Amino acid sequence: MGFARILQGLDTITAEGARAEQAARLGFLEWALGLDRGAKDAACAALDGLNSGQRHSVAAETFVGFVRTVATTDAARPLRRGGAFARRKTFH
Repeated sequence: MGFARILQGLDTITAEGARAEQAARLGFLEWALGLDRGAKDAACAALDGLNSGQRHSVAAETFVGFVRTVATTDAARPLRRGGAFARRKTFH
């Protein structure tokens, strides 16, 4: 499901607090699992089409916050753990 449809669905939720966050997390999970390209690219594209002046429900705002985090966070680089050298080390 697309960003706009999830946002529209979350706008109908009037819950606040933990229920709103749970709905936003479920919406984010649905959005992330439905991506057909990289998450950062999709998040940037989704936020570009977002009308920033429009008011949204608490759940929808939380969902947008999750997507904004994806758009602004750099992917973690894998840490080098030593490779063959570390495997040959003895700990005696």
